[in-house]
Amino acid sequence: MNYPVLELSRFDRIHRTNHIIDACKYPAADDTGIVHTMTHYMTDCLFRLKTMGQEPRYWSFASFNSKRHDKTAIRLNTALVLEYRDSARASVLAELADIGLAHWIVDTESPNENRFAVIFPLANPILNETRSNRYTRLASVLLQQIGVAGAVDGCNAITFLVAPRPTALVQGFAGDILDPEPYIKETAELLAEANSFINRVKSENEDDDGLFVWGGAA
Repeated sequence: MNYPVLELSRFDRIHRTNHIIDACKYPAADDTGIVHTMTHYMTDCLFRLKTMGQEPRYWSFASFNSKRHDKTAIRLNTALVLEYRDSARASVLAELADIGLAHWIVDTESPNENRFAVIFPLANPILNETRSNRYTRLASVLLQQIGVAGAVDGCNAITFLVAPRPTALVQGFAGDILDPEPYIKETAELLAEANSFINRVKSENEDDDGLFVWGGAA
C-alpha cells in the first residue's frame, strides 16, 4: 500500500513570534518495516525533547513557504490536528474507535493544563491557495462527528499549533486514512457547529508574560 507522505514543521518562539526551525517529510506508515515513518520521527523528536530539552516546542503538519508562522505562508496541510483537554480523553477515544479513521494520539500541554492531540493523516493534502476554509470546514466536521465537549479553542484553525509534552508517547490507531475532498462532499449537508464542543477557557494569548501563543489564527 502507498501511504501518504506527511510533513511535520516544528516551531520555537523568537522575539515573541513563532518561527519555523525545521520541517521533515516521512510516510505515514510502512508495511515493510524497513522505512523510517512519521511515527518513528515523532517518537525521535519527543525523545530528544525529553533528554536534551533544546528542541522546537510547537508542531504543525502544514508546509510553509517562509519561516514565519503565518496563514499566508501555508502551502498545504498533510494532516489535520485537533486538541482536547485531558478530561475529555476517555470519551474522545471511544468516539474515535467508532468513527474508524486512522489517527495518532500525542499528549500535549499548555501553560496551565494537560491536553492531548488527535492527529489525522490525510490521504491527499489540503492545498491552501485560496481555499484555507477547507481545512477549517473539515476540522469542524470532525469535531461535530466526535461530538465530545472539551476541544481547545482555535483547534479547527489552519494555523493551530500544539506543544507535545516531553514525556509523551506516540500512540497509533489503524483505520481508514482520511481523504479530505470526498469527506467534505459526503458531509456537505452537515451543519458543523464546532463551537458546541469547544471549551472556552482563558486564552493562552492572555498570559501575563505574553510568552505563549499556542493555537490560533494568523
